[in-house]
Amino acid sequence: YQGLKEMEEYAFSQAFEQIFRVGFLLSAACLIVYVLGIERKWALYTSVLSTSIAAIAGILQIFHFDRKKSKEIEAEAEGQKVHLHTKEIVKELVVLAIPYLISSILGYSQSLYNSILLPTGLKMFYTSTKEISSILSATTYVGVKMTAIPMVLAPGFTAAIIPHITSALTENNKKLVRKNVLDCLNVVLYIGLPVAFCLFVYSEPLNYTLFYTDRLDISTMVLKWLTIEAITGFLMPVVTNLMMALKLQPKVILRLGINAVIKGILMVPLTAMIGFGGAVIAALIADGYLILSCLHQITLAYGIHYKKVINVTIRICIGLLVLWGVSSLLTKIGLGGVDSGKMVAFLKMCVNGCISMLAFVIVTILLKLPQMTFHIDVMNLLRRKH
Repeated sequence: YQGLKEMEEYAFSQAFEQIFRVGFLLSAACLIVYVLGIERKWALYTSVLSTSIAAIAGILQIFHFDRKKSKEIEAEAEGQKVHLHTKEIVKELVVLAIPYLISSILGYSQSLYNSILLPTGLKMFYTSTKEISSILSATTYVGVKMTAIPMVLAPGFTAAIIPHITSALTENNKKLVRKNVLDCLNVVLYIGLPVAFCLFVYSEPLNYTLFYTDRLDISTMVLKWLTIEAITGFLMPVVTNLMMALKLQPKVILRLGINAVIKGILMVPLTAMIGFGGAVIAALIADGYLILSCLHQITLAYGIHYKKVINVTIRICIGLLVLWGVSSLLTKIGLGGVDSGKMVAFLKMCVNGCISMLAFVIVTILLKLPQMTFHIDVMNLLRRKH
């Protein structure tokens, strides 16, 4: 249905699955621990089970939607002049699926390297096993959860644009293809960069208020490094998906392979030289190569130039500097920090974040960023209301 531009169902099914998962997790865990009086470890097993239960519920929801919508699709199919045999359709699906499968396998190389190569590099730089344990714990327990926000949020918004790119490509409308690709990149940057930057700015209070840590300084350091990596982390799947949609599958698979090799070669020596930051720098070099080489390939194939994207990025950075300045000022006057209790610190962080984000939004509206990315003239809308 995403291919049919049915984005309401796409969005609803995603939200439905997550709400169902959290609802099942909380209700089942409370029932097991507080009502039935069973050991708390079974609540942990329930949290693992909740993912599968939510997936089943999501499939049932889509099946229910499909039953209502399939009649319209079947009616449109009957009116088609060109009819394909089942074997041809299956063959086309396999041809489309294999590149996505290979790219998914290569794309998850980071998780494999973090579990095998990262500990090796850390042991060569740090002498304390306790410090290494704290870094690994902060990476897998805190870092992955927090950096998943921009990595999921930004590509989620681009999911609505990809079908339009495919449609324009089918119609051989290269002008529309170029417009959609640039819109996709601009939207991702406008959403992803502020989220990643906020995680960087508020890394200490986030660690202090939301997670348990025996070394706040180490957890903060790890999260700050990982939020820098998250910038290439949310851009990379978007660019690779664009390459797939633009029928450049062999070229993106080759670059994903090179990306995995570069990351694997650099991770241990750079971590041994610099510490945890070296592992992030290795990932940035590899991911940077992948993103830039893919964008260059798109330019060669479709004549797309990124002057507008650079312009948007500069304006976003100006807004982020204002955000950082406002946040620092509020922290200095006492509206931030980790000196008080967790609840007070959390409330201060929320107020600080809301005011700083409001400053970012105002600056970006004045710089006409919503107009450039979403094609919405906010100033004009405000004038109409008044």
